[in-house]
Amino acid sequence: MNDIDFDSLCKGINNSSLPSLRNIYNDLNIRHGTKQEKDQQITIITPDFDSSLYLIEEFMRYIQQSTRLPFQFEPDSSIDDQRLALLLRQVDHWVSEYKPFFKYSTYVTLFFEFSLSLPVSFPKRFSLRDLVMGKSMAEWGNQFVEQIRQALHSVKFKDRLRHREENARRSFSSSLRYVQHLFEQYSRLLVVRMDFALKRNSNDLEEPLDRILDYFSKLRTKMKRRVGVFRYLVGYIAHLEYSLVKGHHLHAIFFFNGNRVRNAYALSLMIGNLWRQITDNLGIYFNTHMKSAQYTCPAIGMIHRSDEKKRCCLAYVIWYITKLDQQLMYKYHDKQRVFFRGEIKK
Repeated sequence: MNDIDFDSLCKGINNSSLPSLRNIYNDLNIRHGTKQEKDQQITIITPDFDSSLYLIEEFMRYIQQSTRLPFQFEPDSSIDDQRLALLLRQVDHWVSEYKPFFKYSTYVTLFFEFSLSLPVSFPKRFSLRDLVMGKSMAEWGNQFVEQIRQALHSVKFKDRLRHREENARRSFSSSLRYVQHLFEQYSRLLVVRMDFALKRNSNDLEEPLDRILDYFSKLRTKMKRRVGVFRYLVGYIAHLEYSLVKGHHLHAIFFFNGNRVRNAYALSLMIGNLWRQITDNLGIYFNTHMKSAQYTCPAIGMIHRSDEKKRCCLAYVIWYITKLDQQLMYKYHDKQRVFFRGEIKK
């Protein structure tokens, strides 16, 4: 089966309502813990990085689309592209915010590859005629931009970009096919969304990632047995994330046979209590059903297979997760799974 395209699935949705790159980076701030959302207000915990990453991405895309260089030398050294010249003065600040444990977007990754190996720095205030290692700062600036532009147009970069996008598209399409398969099997699905985490303890010696995955494995074992709260469970999707506040945590979507169960809120409480039991009360959870009224695109509760709007909202949730991962992800080891879901059974 071919990849499923979001636009073709949700023909009636206005594309202008999809998040911009700036909005995506702003949301990454909240999800990774540099901002905390509380009662619809945002509290700053640590300095933002979203503005820097967004500006780096814009800087790289501008270099790719433009043919100009920041400075010219005839008759004297002067600014040729005002925007490039101004952005170059931000490079030092952007480099200082690099975090090796994050996997960045393809554009931002390329920027860090060049800027971290650069033999000179571009502070906010520098003179074009200043000589560093036998070259003027204007020459260094042009060389920096020119080398990045060549890399952006290279086959290697285009392959990396395509590979990253294909991975995100595959995750989205396979998850969406899975959900469509469930709707083919059941006329109604009761959708329950939960977030799972562990209490933070500075004295913990064991790697939190291993612990939460071990506990989640135990939860999945109970899910496969289809007993207790999971008696009418027909499928699930889970996604592993990291934040400075929560640490490693999981976003999970459970699908129940809607012809057998109806109370999503009651099921969410039961699943939350089960998580606490499995983790010996070390587990914490967030119940999205407690704030279901605030969602403008409802993708929880009862969804009938003929309800195109709610099914589109469900697709949007899955699409958005894969889109966020494409821009910024905590760097797990190569074999670490990030997405979990049930199997499509014939």
